[in-house]
Amino acid sequence: TAWKGDKSFAASADKKVSATVSHPKAMDTFDDVRSAAKSLYKGKVTKDTATELEIEGPSALNGKPSVYRAIANGKTYCLVEVDYESGTVDDARKIARTLAAK
Repeated sequence: TAWKGDKSFAASADKKVSATVSHPKAMDTFDDVRSAAKSLYKGKVTKDTATELEIEGPSALNGKPSVYRAIANGKTYCLVEVDYESGTVDDARKIARTLAAK
């Protein structure tokens, strides 16, 4: 089933890895999502297409290493931020890339 709601949070048992998924209702276009993310997240943009944005670097919320991913499917936008204190950026990237907009 597709994830529904405004925000969802999950963490590993040791709380060293967490993922927050959200849906920005206040943004009308994916360009709005992209612009807001690029001004908020100061990491390295690793993917930037018409339907996907991925940024790796410190979390804008807590400064922890993170992978931020935004995806679009028409007018539906989904965001995920995976913060990690253990594991690698590759592990966080794999988690972030499981997100799908439906």
